[in-house]
Amino acid sequence: MRRFWVKATLFLVALTFGCGGGGGGSNSNLLYVADSGASDIAIYKIGSDGSLSSSAASTQSTGNAPIAFVIRPDKKFLYLLRSSNNDIQIYSIDSKTGALTFSSSVATNTTSPKAITINSAGTFLYIASSGSTNISGYSVDSSSGGLTAISGSPYTLPAGASSLAIAPSGKYLYAAVTDRGAIYGYQIDSSSGGLTRIVGSPFSAGIGPTALAIAPNESFVYVTDNFSTRIYAFSIQSGSGILFTVVGSPFSVGSNPASIAIDSSSAHLYVANQNSSTVGAYSIDSQGTLSQLSGSPYSVGTTPVFVALSPSGNALYVANHSSNTINQFQVSSSTGQLTAFSTATISTTSGPIWMSVTK
Repeated sequence: MRRFWVKATLFLVALTFGCGGGGGGSNSNLLYVADSGASDIAIYKIGSDGSLSSSAASTQSTGNAPIAFVIRPDKKFLYLLRSSNNDIQIYSIDSKTGALTFSSSVATNTTSPKAITINSAGTFLYIASSGSTNISGYSVDSSSGGLTAISGSPYTLPAGASSLAIAPSGKYLYAAVTDRGAIYGYQIDSSSGGLTRIVGSPFSAGIGPTALAIAPNESFVYVTDNFSTRIYAFSIQSGSGILFTVVGSPFSVGSNPASIAIDSSSAHLYVANQNSSTVGAYSIDSQGTLSQLSGSPYSVGTTPVFVALSPSGNALYVANHSSNTINQFQVSSSTGQLTAFSTATISTTSGPIWMSVTK
């Protein structure tokens, strides 16, 4: 079976329009879904209760299969990786409808780019390539959205990275390097965007670390081991970015965990278990320890590869690559437990692999 390695440092939105919802006039409440089989990005409206519209509001062709994308925090541009083309496509986002318009394409000068991330200020963007085994950094033009290579980029890795994540403060970047069983950590220069290896990096993280997620309070890093049934947990040393293994780590989850989402309070973690066709739900204590919630895991579609939460934390979405669906759940504000919406699944075009939203 093909494995899909995806990261989940995502935050979704809610719009006053959804299944049975109504109205809306801003692009701030839309779910964007990349479909690798259909080579497109579909855009769904989200209701105030977190439920999705039953069909896409609009769809944008990407030419060839998309791998991953990020949306600039000001909601003006979307940056899409296409591994077969070795490029980054730049799309402008309509301020009212959220619809995408192709703007330009930037050659990565690498082979097989796999991961992409952008800092919270929207000023620096980074990609990781498996074929070129490096990280490339770009400064982002505030007006045009254009990309310019950072001086000193690319930064060499010993093997290809499957996932990248930037700490909310913008100070640290972490890369999951699957073939080395480790996380590589870097400090980010706030002026230039240049990367400097963190002391002690790399940090051992199982057999095949794949999807990274950083808690919004910047206390912990979690990474799935897609070759096993585990999540590895690390605390982040403030001021240095050095990672320390959390007591009790690794934690058991379902088969081939592929993606992680953490709620805004850093109290609950959700993981897509690719080969189990489930999503697991866990509490996070003050030490970073994971404990499975009552009722977890929850059944979803076939080959779940991505999970994401609404920014208010009232809904969780699961992209099922093989069944071409998205499962949608209500999230309990008190316990973090999941309850399927009355319309439990939404159909996508073909092969949903990545999700992101505006904030």
